[in-house]
Amino acid sequence: MGRIWFSPGDFADHLHEIVGYKAGLASSIEQMCDLLSGTSYADDILRSESNGLAIRSEDYEDLYYQLLYKVGVTNTSRPGLFTQSQFFIRVMKEKGLDYITDLQNIYSKHYKLGVDPGQEREW
Repeated sequence: MGRIWFSPGDFADHLHEIVGYKAGLASSIEQMCDLLSGTSYADDILRSESNGLAIRSEDYEDLYYQLLYKVGVTNTSRPGLFTQSQFFIRVMKEKGLDYITDLQNIYSKHYKLGVDPGQEREW
């Protein structure tokens, strides 16, 4: 996974927007740090004010759900399965593993056709 880079002061602003948009709440940096006490994210928020921050995408996702859980927007601090995984689980129960395997083979074939390394692309 990659990293998301925030300039000094931008990370807390970004989190303010998430809490404001999703929960309809205004929160200070101190309040967000209190909500996230017991995690390393509270320290990350404080450090990011002067140094900026590079956060791994999976850590960002975890922080996002932790924060929304703490303000009461979600019922759990963990995200659900990805949409594609939920689809595959449902279809596998309905139609079986062979059907899912066929779907994945079709996807793989078309993916390989789309990224043929010998083919030049114009961007």
